[in-house]
Amino acid sequence: MLDYEVFKMADLSELKDAMDTLDDKPIGATYDYECRLTESCIPRELTVKFWKPSPNTYGLFTDPHFAYSGGNLLIKMLSDVHALKFDCWNTFEQGLRLIGEGDNVSPAPSLNTPSVGQTPQLESDEGMMPRTDVSTITDWDLISMPESNTAVRTVDYLDILSKLSQSIMGQEDQLKTISFITAQHVNKLKPNKPVSFMFSGPPGVGKSETAKVLASALTELTGHHYSELKIDFNTFTEAHTVHRLTGAPAGYIGYDDEPLFETIAKNERTVVVADEIDKAHPEVLKIFMSILDAGECIANKPRPDGSREYNFKNCIFIFTSNYNLASGDSSVFDKQRIGFIVRDFAESSDTSDEGVTVDYENAEQKEIAKTLPMQIYEKNEQARKNFVKVGTLREIASRFQCFVNFDPLSKQAKCKILAKQIVESGLEYSHSISYIAPGIMQGIIDAAMSGDSLTVRSFRAIIEGYLAPLFASTEILENQTYRLEGTLDAPRMIPQ
Repeated sequence: MLDYEVFKMADLSELKDAMDTLDDKPIGATYDYECRLTESCIPRELTVKFWKPSPNTYGLFTDPHFAYSGGNLLIKMLSDVHALKFDCWNTFEQGLRLIGEGDNVSPAPSLNTPSVGQTPQLESDEGMMPRTDVSTITDWDLISMPESNTAVRTVDYLDILSKLSQSIMGQEDQLKTISFITAQHVNKLKPNKPVSFMFSGPPGVGKSETAKVLASALTELTGHHYSELKIDFNTFTEAHTVHRLTGAPAGYIGYDDEPLFETIAKNERTVVVADEIDKAHPEVLKIFMSILDAGECIANKPRPDGSREYNFKNCIFIFTSNYNLASGDSSVFDKQRIGFIVRDFAESSDTSDEGVTVDYENAEQKEIAKTLPMQIYEKNEQARKNFVKVGTLREIASRFQCFVNFDPLSKQAKCKILAKQIVESGLEYSHSISYIAPGIMQGIIDAAMSGDSLTVRSFRAIIEGYLAPLFASTEILENQTYRLEGTLDAPRMIPQ
């Protein structure tokens, strides 16, 4: 266990290297250290989690929350808001040094309120000069902190939309819906249940990627750390696998294993990505009924704190399916079944042709005059009916708050994704690419579009085949960006 004083004098370069590797890990990944804080902290022993909100920013938060009665201003801020974020490594390092000072910033400091234009000063009740001047220890203007729990920090759905649109191509209407519903949820001070999405549509159109980007966007916009938990339902095809979520009962195999839901208990603000709901066993889906309806479920064994209840009310659940639930053609679903299989239920659950029919491509003119909430409602109800037609019980279908059907990608969207994948491929070789020559871009597009690829994920093989040798042979220069020039047959990396 680390003592807080280690941050005062230790070489932190290894910590920086470790944190920089988080850029290549899933969103929400952290480096955790058991740490003992000052005697003024209750509790003293806790977990300090280091994370990177974005490639150039550094942050830390603690688990669990703690109370602080000492005079270190930065530790007091960490106690009040639970997490701190710094705009660069230098200020982050200075912040850790200040934490390493512990309570020694002053024997018994108190903060005097200065007049306008003056710098706050810490004074000692004993009249002694403080050992550390907190007001000058770092550049406080470059440090951002989440709002305290008592403050209201409203997130505009357009800000979420802007963040998502930077990474997700060809799904403009879908991102607008997701942003609108998500903003409603994160702006609630005391939600009584989680928000839940059903992302449907063909493979490789951005469903899982949207979920990943959403966690990062909310972390940046809300000031709260949103972690990500991925559940692959293709590994939950048997009834007994439900114990992997809530824990196995005493006497059963897996009783000593940590349940997946324990991850959420460590951070209630979690984006849960549940892929391929089509393959989940009915017993697995049942566990989500109380979660989506009441935001709670019961663990099969006592949790580390002695309780048996999981709280999901601040979570965002995203389920994915490869079905097109936006289709208004009922014949599409006649032979499809997923999740809760109901052999004699389909006939009684048919809906008439007079129901609301929404098609993303053909209904644009009809929806121009409708408000966004009304558009979302109509599409939701059509998708909800279609979800029942593929064999899902009404009580399950009714619990999903929002259905979002992702469209097949247009050629223009695929071209933008290709460019994004080229940049990402370069980063895997530690090269930052700021420009791609039209000749190379055109060559990659022609090669990728020449075949009937199943999804845009297949494009990476084309990119690697043509550009990997160039990336591997290019010298790695710190803080250097490159222009990818030339043609696909003779590409060149030009330092910028």
